[in-house]
Amino acid sequence: MKVTHGIVAPRVWLPVSAALWLAAALLETLTPLGVTHGSLYLFPLMAVAASGQRTPVIVVAALSAVATAAGFLVHEHGVSRSLELLDRAITITLLGAFSVMALTLQEALARARRGEAAAQRSIEALARAEATLQHAEGTGPIGSLHLDLASGELRWSDGLFRIFGLESGGCLSMADVTARLHPGDRAGFDNALSDALDRGERLEHEHRIVRAGDGAVRRVALIAEKVEGEGGAYLAGVVQDVTDQRVRERRLRLLSSAVAMLDEIVLITEADSLDSPEGPRIVYVNDAFERITGYTREQALGQTPRMLQGPCTQRAELDRLRAALEKAEPVSVELINYRADGEEYWLEISVSPVRDERGRLTHFVAVQRDVTRRKKNLEALREVEERYRLVTQATSDVVWDWDMQTGGMWYSDSVLAMLGTRIDSLDAWLARVHPDDRAHVEATNARMLEGADTVVEDEYRLRRADGTYIRVKDRAFVQRDAAGRPLRMLGTMQDVTEAREMEARLSRAETLQAVGTLTGGVAHDINNLMTVVLGNADLLDEELEAQPGARAKVDQIAGAAERAAALTGRLLAFAREQPLEPRSVDVPALVEQLLPILRTSLPDSVSLRVQALPGLPPAHVDPGQLEVALLNLVVNARDAMPRGGVIDIGITFDRPDGRSDPLDGRPLPDECLIVSVKDHGTGMTPEVLSKALDPFFTTKPPGAGTGLGLSMAYGFAKQSGGHIELSSTPRQGTTVRIFLPAASVPAIARAARPDAPAAGGGEHVLLVEDDRDVRAATERQLAALGYRVSSAEDAAEAMAALEAHPDVALLLTDLVLSGGMNGRELAERAREENPDLRVLYASGYAEAQVLAHDRPDPQVPLLRKPFRRAALAAAVGGALAGQSSSTETVRK
Repeated sequence: MKVTHGIVAPRVWLPVSAALWLAAALLETLTPLGVTHGSLYLFPLMAVAASGQRTPVIVVAALSAVATAAGFLVHEHGVSRSLELLDRAITITLLGAFSVMALTLQEALARARRGEAAAQRSIEALARAEATLQHAEGTGPIGSLHLDLASGELRWSDGLFRIFGLESGGCLSMADVTARLHPGDRAGFDNALSDALDRGERLEHEHRIVRAGDGAVRRVALIAEKVEGEGGAYLAGVVQDVTDQRVRERRLRLLSSAVAMLDEIVLITEADSLDSPEGPRIVYVNDAFERITGYTREQALGQTPRMLQGPCTQRAELDRLRAALEKAEPVSVELINYRADGEEYWLEISVSPVRDERGRLTHFVAVQRDVTRRKKNLEALREVEERYRLVTQATSDVVWDWDMQTGGMWYSDSVLAMLGTRIDSLDAWLARVHPDDRAHVEATNARMLEGADTVVEDEYRLRRADGTYIRVKDRAFVQRDAAGRPLRMLGTMQDVTEAREMEARLSRAETLQAVGTLTGGVAHDINNLMTVVLGNADLLDEELEAQPGARAKVDQIAGAAERAAALTGRLLAFAREQPLEPRSVDVPALVEQLLPILRTSLPDSVSLRVQALPGLPPAHVDPGQLEVALLNLVVNARDAMPRGGVIDIGITFDRPDGRSDPLDGRPLPDECLIVSVKDHGTGMTPEVLSKALDPFFTTKPPGAGTGLGLSMAYGFAKQSGGHIELSSTPRQGTTVRIFLPAASVPAIARAARPDAPAAGGGEHVLLVEDDRDVRAATERQLAALGYRVSSAEDAAEAMAALEAHPDVALLLTDLVLSGGMNGRELAERAREENPDLRVLYASGYAEAQVLAHDRPDPQVPLLRKPFRRAALAAAVGGALAGQSSSTETVRK
C-alpha cells in the first residue's frame, strides 16, 4: 500500500468507508440496539476522513445522520421512547462534531502538504540559483558575498576572489575590502553602504577597485540587500566586474553619436517581416533621417520604407532591391523618394543584411545618401555637355585641353575633320607643327607657362594626315592653382587656311585696284602726251626723209614713246583695265604665226618646241594681248635659262568641272584651252613663287626687267575670264599655264595689218579734242593723210561746226570732253541732225573709265591713244567705209 504523508491513499479509504457504512446500516436495521448501532457510523466516517477529501466526508456524515434518524422510525421502542430519541439526537450530534473535526483535520493536513511542497520548491530553486551563480562565476567576472552584520564575518565566492585578484579560500574582513577600493571612490562607497543599511534599502553602487597582483584599476557593480534571518541580520550581494562592459557601452555611445550625426541616413529594419504585405518594419532611424525626409522618428518607427516612395519611384530598382533582400545579399540602388512635404529627392542606398551569432538573419541596415544635388549637377553637366557637343558639331573649330599633371591631350571630334587623325599627346602635336614654325610655337608656349602671357593667340602651320599643311589660329589660356602653378592649358584651334588665302586674294585685289586706279588715273594724260609725241614723230619722219641722221633720232623718240605706251598697257593689263577686243581665236594657228617673232627674241642656245592637241576648239580671247602675254612668258623663260635649253609651249583642253581659281576663288569656265610655257631653268623657291604675280616684283638685276611680265599675263588671263597657274621647282624649272575660256563660235581670221598708211580722198573730218596739243598733232596727221579737217574743243563748238559744215563725213571725237557733254552724247546729237554721219571714238582712258563714261555702242569703232599714223589711217578709213571693229594700235 502506498502511503502519502503517513495516511493510506484516498482510493483505498473510500471503499473501506463504504463497506463500514453498509455494515453499520445493516446492524442499525436488523438489531434493536439503536444507540449502539448509531455510533457505528463513526467508523465509516473516520474511514472516509482518512481519504483526505472533503466531499465524501460531508456525504457520509449526512447519510449517517439520515440513517440514524430513520432508525428511530423502523425499530421497536423497547425503552422509553424519549430516551431513544435522545440517544438518536446525541448520535447525530456526535456524527456532526466528528465530521467537523475530520474536515478541520483535512484542512490542516492540506496546508501542511502545501507548505512542504513550497519548501521543497524553494529548496530546488535555491539549488538551481546556487548552480547558476556558480556557473556564472565560472564563466564570467561575477561573484557573491555574505556579510554577517553582527559579527562582521565576510564570506566570498571564488568568483569574487578572482575579481579582486586574491587567492581563494582566505578569510577576509571589510577592512580588506576597503583597502582594495580606489582612493577616489572610497568615501562614496562608505556613504552608500551606510545609507542602505540605515534605511534598509537595496544597495546598488559602482566603484573602482585596485586589483591585487597587477594593480589594474577595475570598475565593479555591487548589488546587495540587508536580510533579516533566524541567526540575525546579514548583507547578501553580488559583485560584477563591469570594466569591459562599460568600455563597450562607451564605444556604443560613441558609435551611436557618430551614426546620429552622420549626413547619411541610417535606417534599420526587421528581417522577419520581409514577407509581410507591408514589408519590413523600421526599428531605427538616425537624426539625418528626420533632417532629410522631414518625418520624425516617432512617425517612422514601426512603419516600412514604403512610406517614402511615390509615383516616380522606379519600379525596376525596387524589384532589384527586393530580389537582393530575399537572397540576403548586399545591394546598392538609386531611388527617387519623397519628403514629408511631397518634394522629390534622390537617394543612393546601400543595404546590407545583419546576422546574429548563430548566423540567423535578423535585420537589414540601409545607409542612404541624399544625392539630389549631385543628380541635378549631373543633369546640368549633361545639358552643358550636350550644348557643348552641339556647338562643336556646329563649328569646325577644334577644342583642346592639355592636362599638365598627366601630360594627356584631349581634342574634340572636329580634329578628325581638320587633320584626318587624332592627337593624344603634346609630342604628337609638336611633331605635326611645321618645322619652320616649331621653335616659335615652343617659345610662345614657354612664355605663357612662365606667366608672361595670360591668354595667347598664335598662328602656325600644322600637318594633316595626308601630308599637306594647313594654317591654324590657336587661342589658349592657362589654368593655375592658388600658388600660380600651371595645371592645364585649354584652347581652340581654327583652320584659317582659306581665310588667309582669301585675305591674300583680297590684298591682291586691293593691289590690283590701287594699281588700276593709279594707272587709269594717269593713263589718259600719258596716252595724250604719247599721242602728241608719236604723231609729231611720224610727221618729222616724213619731213626728214632726206636726212638719215635726223630720222634716226626721230625713231629713237618714237621708240621711247612706244615703250612708255607699252609700259602703261602692261600696268593696265595687270590691273585688268586694258581695253580688250575678245573674239574666237584659233590658238595653235596664232602661236604658229607668232613663232618667227618669238624666235627673234631668243639666243641661239635656246630653242622653242610647240605641241598642240589636234581638234582643239577656239578660245574667246583678244589675240593681240595673247600674243603680248606669250611674248612676255617666253622672254621670262629665256632669262631663266642663262645656259640655254628648250622652251616648251603646249596647247591642251580641259573641263574644270566646277573647280575655282585657287587665287581668288572665282569659278573657272566650263571648257578651257590651256596654253603652257615651260622652261628647264633655275626655277623658283616657294617664297619667290608666292610673290611672282605681284606687280614690280622681279629677281632680275636692275634694268633687266620691270617685274610686270607675269603680273600682266595674270591680269590678262583674269580679264579674259580665265586664270593662271604657276608651278616651279628650284634647279628644275618653271611652268606657267594660262587657262582661257573656249569660244562657242568658229575662229575668225585676223585681217592683215596694212603695211603703209592709206591716203584719204579729201573727205571732211570734224575732230573734237579738248587737249590742245593732241588736237593740233592729230589735225596735222589727218591733213597729211589727205583729209580736210575741222576741229573743235568741246561739244558746243562741234555742234556749231557741224551746222556750219554740212559736208562733214566723219565725226572723230574723244569720249571724254570738257564742257558738260561727252563724246557719246555729242555723237547722238549729231546723228539726230545727220543720220548718215560716220563716227569714230578716240580715248586714252582705261577700259573701266571708258565704260564709266558710258560708251554707247560696241559697233562704233574706238581708236586708242596713243596711236601712230598707220593706226589713225586705218581707223579713219575703216570708219568712213562703215567697218564696225575697233582698230588696233600699230607699233613700229
